[in-house]
Amino acid sequence: MPEGQEERRFNPEPIIAALLARHVTFVVIGGLAAQYHGSPMLTYDIDVTPEMSEPNLQRLSDALRDLDARVRHPDSPEGLPFAYDATSLAAAVCWNLTTRHGDLDLSFMPAGTRGYHDLAAGAVTITIHGIPFPVASLADVVRSKDAADRPKDHRALPVLRELLAQQRETARQPKQPKQRQEPEQRQEPEQRQEPEQRQEPEQRQEPEQRRRRGGAPAARPGQPAGGGRASSR
Repeated sequence: MPEGQEERRFNPEPIIAALLARHVTFVVIGGLAAQYHGSPMLTYDIDVTPEMSEPNLQRLSDALRDLDARVRHPDSPEGLPFAYDATSLAAAVCWNLTTRHGDLDLSFMPAGTRGYHDLAAGAVTITIHGIPFPVASLADVVRSKDAADRPKDHRALPVLRELLAQQRETARQPKQPKQRQEPEQRQEPEQRQEPEQRQEPEQRQEPEQRRRRGGAPAARPGQPAGGGRASSR
């Protein structure tokens, strides 16, 4: 398949989702696992190591049927059909398949490992689009590629070893303790101001009160003192 067409077809997330939907027990390995650990080197297939019990292989065969998986062959771009069952899957240590979403390689015993349980012991969980799934540790990816000793592995290993050294250096650094967050001080409510008392206007003093304070009022002209009326003669 031409490289550009291969790149457009490859989408690993639906393949992983199909395996998880059938409850297949597996670990992602190889170049895609390296990408999930930060490798800049692109890959256009997904490699997985399934657990080899018969019930799991039967679940795997159901997932392959969902993906319309076929055996990859250079003379057949669409791949060759094969039987989906636990017995046929267990008959080989490696299957190179193609699916609607790209190429899928099943490797039951990757180079330099003892298979699923060996890889699962150090696997980490990666979450893509809200879907968690197990991925081989970067140390195990390096171990397997080193043992495989293929030209493409030779090209990838310097980058992967540098990433692994950075991971280990980060792991050695002490974690900074989280700063204790002081509780927010409770703000006292503003002191309520008492409303100003309304000042009552000064009461008007009655004439009687004025008389008590200042005596009788002054007589008007033509009026005798004492306030009596003048007698007419």
